[in-house]
This record gives sequence, C-alpha cells and structure tokens, in this order.
Amino acid sequence: MSASWQRILGLTTVSAWLAAGCTSPMKIDAGGTCILNSDCNQGLVCTWGKCHVACNTSADCPAGESCVTSSDQSNVCQLPGETYCIYNHDCPAGLICGVDQKCRKQCQVDVDCLYGQICTSEQTCVDLNNSPLVLDGGVASAGGAGGVNGTSGTSGSGGGGATGDAGVPDVPGAQPDIPIGGSGGEGGTTSSGGSAMGGTTSAGGTTSCKIAPATINSTNYPGGLTLTKACSPYLVDDIFVQDGGVLTIEAGATLKFSDNTTIFVGQSGTGKVLITGTAQNPITLTTQDDPPVAGGWHGFEFYQGTESGSQVTYTAIDYAGGNYDGAIVVESALPTGTLTLAHLTIDNNDTADGAVPIYMGDGSTTIACTSCTADGTPLTH
Repeated sequence: MSASWQRILGLTTVSAWLAAGCTSPMKIDAGGTCILNSDCNQGLVCTWGKCHVACNTSADCPAGESCVTSSDQSNVCQLPGETYCIYNHDCPAGLICGVDQKCRKQCQVDVDCLYGQICTSEQTCVDLNNSPLVLDGGVASAGGAGGVNGTSGTSGSGGGGATGDAGVPDVPGAQPDIPIGGSGGEGGTTSSGGSAMGGTTSAGGTTSCKIAPATINSTNYPGGLTLTKACSPYLVDDIFVQDGGVLTIEAGATLKFSDNTTIFVGQSGTGKVLITGTAQNPITLTTQDDPPVAGGWHGFEFYQGTESGSQVTYTAIDYAGGNYDGAIVVESALPTGTLTLAHLTIDNNDTADGAVPIYMGDGSTTIACTSCTADGTPLTH
C-alpha cells in the first residue's frame, strides 16, 4: 500500500474514533442524581447531589416548590423531598428546620432573603404571598396574642389580640411606602375547655404551640384537651393527665419534649389518653434536643388511675427512656382492656442501666404491644 493511501486510511480511522468518543452523554432531569452542573439538562444546576431548576424567585419554580439558596450559593427550586423536617439535620446543608417543619434559609433581616421573601421572627426566609406563616404582610408571630381563660369550649372565647407588627413595605403587589402589617389577632377560642394554649393569631401566622396549663384535669379542661396536627410541633414539658382529665392527640401531630420530661397518666385520680395516629399519619413524640440524644426525654408513666379505653397507637416514640426504666412504664397493675398499645415504633431509646422499650413495674400486668418494634426489632410484649 502506498504511503498516501496509508495516510488517508489513518485519518479516516482517527475521525471515526473521535466521532464515537465525542457522543454527548444523556443529560439528567430535575431530581436526578448528579455530580457536576454539566450532568444536568440545560437550565438545571447540580446541588445537594441532585439536578435542580435554577431560579431567582419562587415564581420561577414549579407549583408547590420554593426558591432557596443552597450551600454552594446557587438559587434553586427546592425539591419535594428536601422540604419536610423535624430537626435541622433533616435539611440539606445550608438550610434549617422552620417552626412549620419545612427546611428554609436562615436569615437575620429581609435583605438576607431572595426577592419576594421576608425574614420572619423565627429567622427563616418565607415567601410573602404563598407561605402559611405570613398573612396580610405580617411577619410570622407578629399578630396578636391568643386569648386566655375561656370558660368553655363552646361558649368561652379569648380576649382580643394586640395589634400585629408592621409588615414590609414595597414588596411585590404592595403600593410603595404603605406598610401592610398584620391586623390584631382575634382572641383564641378553644374546643378543649376554653383554656387558651397560646391561641392562634389571625394575622401574624402561628408559631410552635405550647400547653398551658400542662395539668390536664376536669377543672382546667372540662371537655378534655385535643392537640392538633395543624398546630404542630408542640414544644412541651411534663404533662399530667389526672383527676378526670382526657388528653387527645390528633393523627399526624408532633410533640417535642424538653429534657427529663414525662407524660404522667392517672397518677392522681383518673386520667385517659387517646393518642391515635394512623398508618398514613402517625403521631411523633420526640425530644427537643438538636441533635437528638437517646434518653433526651423520659416517655410515658401509666399509674393505677389510668382510665379504661386509653390508647397509644400508630405513634413513633423517639429518643425516650431517660428515666432508666423504659420509654413506656406501667407502674401499677391495670385491668384488661384499660390500655391498648399497638403499631408503635420505639427508636433510639436510652438503654443505660437496663432500660427497655416497655417496662412493667412491680405488680403490673403484662400488656401486649401489637405490631410494635424497637429499633426495627419486633417487640414480644
């Protein structure tokens, strides 16, 4: 073969090799795993290991998504799986868990947030027009305080709230130089005996709810006390259900307990608990510690005054057992049918000094826990 033909054949081979080797790889859609921005389709950026839609405001994002600033300072539309949280460590790097259990950017003042967002009193950025934390331009918790001392769940109503703080002027949709602060919150009525629990506000949004007073009896709460999913998360200390008191916790609600606290049932007189989640909306009882620590709170203690028909079902009991006995302690013998335990997950319980998930005290009757697990292991109670 002549030299000229060899050169032509070589060039043809090299051209074919380059053509095969330079084929563009398939690009990744939003939500797909990535390493570099170039892994993603046009208009997407790679952050937190996934492809995201780039944005300047939440109006640039698909319905239901918010524009947030990532840990690499990219403004991206938050994926659905990056939103829900209970603790800060549940959120992607650079975001914190807000009082509404959504991962948000931390801020000090409004200018720390993106256009169309404001910095709430909880120091998180929220969309002015779309967030349930912001109504009528007011900052979260800026509305009037809830009423106090209603006389009953049906007729008692709280006092009027104080006027909310002024909102932020010159936001999208507002006329320049006209503050759009929240109006005063209405007095909080309750369906749980009229005793206010911090009351919700009509203009400034809501914050984490508290229980006051925490002694649930027939005097403080004649109709019983119901804790709702809508008001979650509740930040609580010791809870006493006694002297005719009834505590109901709605499916999907979350309670966060301070250190070394307990739910006492029937320690004085009679007390009844109806803590009934569902498979789709379990109740969560956990610690306020962040990061959470095993034994951060104690758990339940059931006494002889526990009223028949009490239930704890479809509930996650996390980071309890700080009393060195168990996350659920039955201190006294209870008649059959008094207490139903079912579909419980007891995880990260303190096991120091022999603590167990469910502890039966001296003279107590063994109570079955149907379809219950501790750290993924089925319980045999």
